[in-house]
Amino acid sequence: MKVRLPLLYSSVLSLLALAAPSLAQRPGQVGPGRSPGNASITLTPNVISDQPSLDFGAVAQGASKQLSLTLTNTGKTGGLIRGMQLRLDGAGNGTAWQADLEGTVLQGGTLNTAVGITRQLLPGESVPVTVTFTPNAEQYDALVLRFTGNFDGGSNIDVLDVTMTGLGGHEGDPYLHVVINAPSFLVDYDGDGQETVTLDGSSSHTHEPGRTIIAYEWSEGGSVFSTSAITTQTFASGSHQIELKIFDDNIPSHTLEEQQDLDVIGPGEVPGVLARYYDAGGSGASSLLDAVPSSPDFGEILSTTYVGIGNTVGSSTLVQNTMVQLSAVLLVTTQGSYDFTTTGGSGVRLELDGSAFSGPQNLSPGT
Repeated sequence: MKVRLPLLYSSVLSLLALAAPSLAQRPGQVGPGRSPGNASITLTPNVISDQPSLDFGAVAQGASKQLSLTLTNTGKTGGLIRGMQLRLDGAGNGTAWQADLEGTVLQGGTLNTAVGITRQLLPGESVPVTVTFTPNAEQYDALVLRFTGNFDGGSNIDVLDVTMTGLGGHEGDPYLHVVINAPSFLVDYDGDGQETVTLDGSSSHTHEPGRTIIAYEWSEGGSVFSTSAITTQTFASGSHQIELKIFDDNIPSHTLEEQQDLDVIGPGEVPGVLARYYDAGGSGASSLLDAVPSSPDFGEILSTTYVGIGNTVGSSTLVQNTMVQLSAVLLVTTQGSYDFTTTGGSGVRLELDGSAFSGPQNLSPGT
């Protein structure tokens, strides 16, 4: 028995040695170009963000909201942050966005923006980043906050992206957006005391994910006159306040309403210069100078008495044989003799207070 005990003990020691190799025999981390049997250990940084995305939701236009994220190096050696970018991601722009990393501030814009940084991040170290969203419009923005640097120990520049979304909202439901496409005034060219106009609300929308607009309601003075997205209506001379209310597919529906003023005015009430275009067809434009039709083929408001001639006459679709009539109210501040000069065209007529004239005119203060 004295002889066998050492042998049994030796056998046990041998089994333990086989089950527990020495540290020098343990395989290191498998990295590029390494095999499990290599005795070297690869130490790398590993820079991560605790927030893969930042959703600011709806923020009232002119208000401000801040959210934060933290960059942490969970690796075994130092990492390096070299830059920060605000990149557009398919919706809106970056003008309402700002990112701050320890006093290095990056302001967004209408295009991608970037700023350089040299910030080492030791193993286990963290650095906070504050993002501020201050919407200046009723607009949905989608951006990417990108960090560049050495984050995993490779030789290339690494990229770490954090997606960000935010909606510039308004009073009422912050996700709904009423859009009314209609002129602010109509000109009663023929003097019949009314004008017809198309009101278009089809561009109204919601920014709430998964929701859509399902109903429209047009009204004036509390009386509904249409439930279509696009409607054509006739309004009498005077001022009108048109209201559009939209409904989404929430249960119950979320709603939002907006108003737009619409004035039906006579030709003499137009602010600026009223330009009216008449198609003379094959008879020639000069034939209309002394026989002006009751209604123009096209009309627009100009800031000057100049009508540009390019592929078309003014903003109309007419290209030739067109008679243009310009009407404006002239404010005279000093009594004196005034001369009116015209250029262009094959013929011209000048009228002052409804009467034809030529040559200099003596005018007193007034309109």
